[in-house]
Amino acid sequence: MRYFKFVGRIIGKALHDGYMLDCFFTRSFYKHILGQPLTLYDFEDIDPEYFKNLKWILENDISSLELTFSYEHEEFGKHEVVDLIENGRNI
Repeated sequence: MRYFKFVGRIIGKALHDGYMLDCFFTRSFYKHILGQPLTLYDFEDIDPEYFKNLKWILENDISSLELTFSYEHEEFGKHEVVDLIENGRNI
């Protein structure tokens, strides 16, 4: 986090002093700076495959995929299901 804060200050200082930077930011970053709400389509610039999968989930019947609001992990041979929201493994 300190690195990002440092880079942000350097970029902010350069822009404030009128220097042209040979770099670009994602559309979602510009929207965040302008205070505009982010949408699903802002993911397309950052990760096209993730965007494609999210869009597919929204447009298709996913009842056969058994998706829930939980995740499973195994630590030292112990299997655990962690709910992302209350009762998430059943939603």
